[in-house]
Amino acid sequence: MDKKYIGIILGIILPAITTWFLYKYSYGGQYSWNDFVNAMIMLNSMSTMLAVACLSNLAVFTIFAYTDKLNIARGLIISTVLWAIVIVVFKFIIQ
Repeated sequence: MDKKYIGIILGIILPAITTWFLYKYSYGGQYSWNDFVNAMIMLNSMSTMLAVACLSNLAVFTIFAYTDKLNIARGLIISTVLWAIVIVVFKFIIQ
């Protein structure tokens, strides 16, 4: 069950879930999701939030690396690079 695609899927989904938790527990009662995203873009904070959300990949990567699930860990690295591209786009192109 040590497949690279599992790591890629986990690596794409985990930062998205982490971003949602950051929204829910920081601003959930005050703003809608769209208002939250627009505020993060206007405040030039979206790239920072996505970078913080990618830290969840680091935790999961460490777990799979120590349990010798190296293909899943490689998939996590691939997806983290994909997230890094998104972060760079937000940082230098959109903001």
